[in-house]
Amino acid sequence: MSPRIHADHRPPAPTLAELQLRVDAWIGQFEEGYWPPLSMLARLTEEVGELAREINHSYGHKPKKADEPPGDIALEVADIIFVLVCLCNSLRIDLGDAFERVMQKYDARDLQRWTPRSAPEAGARTPVRRSSRPATGTGAGRGAARRRRAGTGRDRK
Repeated sequence: MSPRIHADHRPPAPTLAELQLRVDAWIGQFEEGYWPPLSMLARLTEEVGELAREINHSYGHKPKKADEPPGDIALEVADIIFVLVCLCNSLRIDLGDAFERVMQKYDARDLQRWTPRSAPEAGARTPVRRSSRPATGTGAGRGAARRRRAGTGRDRK
């Protein structure tokens, strides 16, 4: 059976269980195995910091230096997922089960907290972007940050 192909000809994204198996197989090829949980938490903190830096460069007030290479927000998010999967695998946490339980918690706790969308839009979703570059034409990105600092452009109050 051939893999399903999306409209953009990419194979379907892996399930959480598939991610856990793939990471476990990758880690399993090394004698060192999984790091202790506290070391993985430190690594996770590092990766979140790298994501924060890229978000700040793309959407915040800190432009990159001229000699800095462009970053990739999607890869920084994927680094975080990798470390989280490692942590969960080492602690024998089933991510699919944990995710279902957390969604039940949010449904019970927060369902009445937010304003529901009108009926026609209730099933509407924001499309998933395949790129980590900021959206154009929306005021996002470093251009918007520069306009805010300069007090010019559409972000001016």
